[in-house]
Amino acid sequence: MSRKTKDLNARPSKAPVSLTGGQGFRVENLVAARFLIDLLSGHNCLGSQFGRVVRIDWQTRDQDWLLDDLAISCRRADGLEGTVGLSVRPLVADRRHA
Repeated sequence: MSRKTKDLNARPSKAPVSLTGGQGFRVENLVAARFLIDLLSGHNCLGSQFGRVVRIDWQTRDQDWLLDDLAISCRRADGLEGTVGLSVRPLVADRRHA
């Protein structure tokens, strides 16, 4: 009797909406708003070594990003381009010591 083996090279499926929806979108939109300001102003809150923000993509799992909440594309003055993948999570304060 043969057993089915898991294909380790298989592309992971998308996470269910029950895991990706809800509160996270509120925080994700606030972080994205900061990068939208950078996009419009020509700055980059990640630092000048990243260059200017030129594009922002949301929910990029279908583009094979594992850090899939935001993809921030940047271009430096020397023409070098790169993309930073972000996984945005809300900060949960430890109120036991407050």
